[in-house]
Amino acid sequence: MERLCPRWQGQSLGGKTLIVHSEQGNGDDIQMVRFVHELAARVRDEGGRLVLAVRRALQSLFARFLRGLRVHRGRTARQAPLWAADHERAVGT
Repeated sequence: MERLCPRWQGQSLGGKTLIVHSEQGNGDDIQMVRFVHELAARVRDEGGRLVLAVRRALQSLFARFLRGLRVHRGRTARQAPLWAADHERAVGT
């Protein structure tokens, strides 16, 4: 996959936006989304912002599961709202 912004390597996200996006299939996304709460809390504590970009079929499910987190339709980093993204990371990594 072509990278449109740098891959997040665990550095502080203070004042930055991290796009977490789908990489595999819906089943993999459903399995891995449980870890997004913890990541979102870390990003928020550091003063950053996390946006989850998922396939249309999962958008409403994840929006209900992840209340308070922006869930955008777009399954890859290429389709994600990269207007203000500083870093990207696949949901399963």
